[in-house]
Amino acid sequence: MTPALLLLALDLTGHVANPAPKTEIRISAPGFFGSDKKFDIRVAKLDAKGNFTFNNVPKEFSIVEAIAWNGKKINYAWTSLNGKPILLTMAPVPVLKGRVVTTTGPLPKGIVITLPGEISEPVARDGSFTLGTFPPDKYDVEVEHLPAGARVQNMKVGSSDAAGNVIDLRRQTGDLTITIALR
Repeated sequence: MTPALLLLALDLTGHVANPAPKTEIRISAPGFFGSDKKFDIRVAKLDAKGNFTFNNVPKEFSIVEAIAWNGKKINYAWTSLNGKPILLTMAPVPVLKGRVVTTTGPLPKGIVITLPGEISEPVARDGSFTLGTFPPDKYDVEVEHLPAGARVQNMKVGSSDAAGNVIDLRRQTGDLTITIALR
């Protein structure tokens, strides 16, 4: 007799308090080979009372997210799976905005802030920019159209450094400040 492989699986049920219209529930497993990117596996819709169910979920699944996008703002909630009933309370995600400053001299014209694959926004004359709303996650920030010899010296979200031009909106809060070093 050949032994059978037994996969542990759970049925997950939960409720979203204050659901926004068109809320979608996603359950994710960790990325492959140590990647910090999520691999979305399953999607569910809420019933009329805000409840959802995922059947036969492998134990490797670790994150449940509720996302609603109405074209202008995102409402978002998430939790790690811990074997307890899931309750997600949605709240609007704040707008990601910030300012570009220089170490010396006036701010060059034409600078653009980009979240790759997401959105680009030109920097205003006063250095301000508004990118929009994004769910809490990690994002690479690119500063484009810098003059020759200029470079990004540092980035901060609130008072936290953004190492390697990566902002982590899951842990960092506040406006994004980008300091440009000019030659």
